[in-house]
Amino acid sequence: MANIRVTLRYYSVIRKAAGTAREVEDLEAGCTLGELIDRVCRRHGAGFSDLVSGGRQGEPRALILLDGVPVKGARLAEAAPDGAELSFFPPMAGG
Repeated sequence: MANIRVTLRYYSVIRKAAGTAREVEDLEAGCTLGELIDRVCRRHGAGFSDLVSGGRQGEPRALILLDGVPVKGARLAEAAPDGAELSFFPPMAGG
């Protein structure tokens, strides 16, 4: 299978947990957005994963945007597109 490349951008406390503001991820074509998010969480460890994953019913806790559009629900099963940018923003707190 062909490889694709996705740019990952991290903001605020997620950037601190990742130890970088930006990464480029090489993936096999067909890798889903959910698989990509899981892969990044495993690589960056528990502190990062706690900020990003663990939402209700498997939804991400963080705000994750694919080229500016939220990634949640059925979009997690979509294949990651070549050349896309996936942005991770920390969970919002209300009050």
